Amino acid sequence: MRQIRKRFRELNGRVNKLFRQGRAPLDPNFTEFFQTWITRQADDLLGGDWPDKYVEQAYAKGILLSGIPSGQDKIHLDAIKQIQIQAKNDIAAATAVMVSQSTDKVSRGTLEGLSKAAIAAAVKDRVEKIGRTRSLLVANTLTPYSSNVAEVNAAIITGEDVKMRWITQGDERVRTTHALRNGKLYSPKAALNLLGEPNCRCRVEPMVKGEDEKEYERIREAGLEISIQAQREQEFWRTLARERQALGLPPG
Repeated sequence: MRQIRKRFRELNGRVNKLFRQGRAPLDPNFTEFFQTWITRQADDLLGGDWPDKYVEQAYAKGILLSGIPSGQDKIHLDAIKQIQIQAKNDIAAATAVMVSQSTDKVSRGTLEGLSKAAIAAAVKDRVEKIGRTRSLLVANTLTPYSSNVAEVNAAIITGEDVKMRWITQGDERVRTTHALRNGKLYSPKAALNLLGEPNCRCRVEPMVKGEDEKEYERIREAGLEISIQAQREQEFWRTLARERQALGLPPG
């Protein structure tokens, strides 16, 4: 996450420099020039193989969490490669939208006769709200996903009848559908099909089928109750805020 933030800060700095020292936006050729320029900057800062090591680290963490020694098995190496491809494609898609919308801001700003500072601000808004935000979403999704895939594959490698136990974070941010899965056991294949939703922080861990299932059910019910209660409290405060707004009172 830190690396992504750093790279987008650098991109914003380059945008500032361009509009302070570069060609005047009122030049009719500036928009075409800008599109080429920002595409090159995005490739320089956000392209390449830099996401690979983060996928590898998250995957390695999953193998350790599984408690199953499986070494450099082919199933692990193939999975790492596939997730690395996915990470780079998702970030490339985010930056492509950023480039398109940033270029549109330059084009419109030029036609409207906006100042260089105003156009630069509009470009940086797209860098932050599209490029940075979507890239962080990719990282927040694929980091736990990589770790979970590693645990699932470690279970598969054993060749035994292993199930995956779903574990939520047990707070108000947990989706209701995921809270309902808390403590439940899934086959490795079923677990893989459920993983990978945006910003999902859940974990699946390998468990021997039938091992202390009463305890798993207790944990599942406890986690579900925590999540439901938190969501009820959140709705209470939202309702209270709406009522105070209707009465013309401050939200506090």
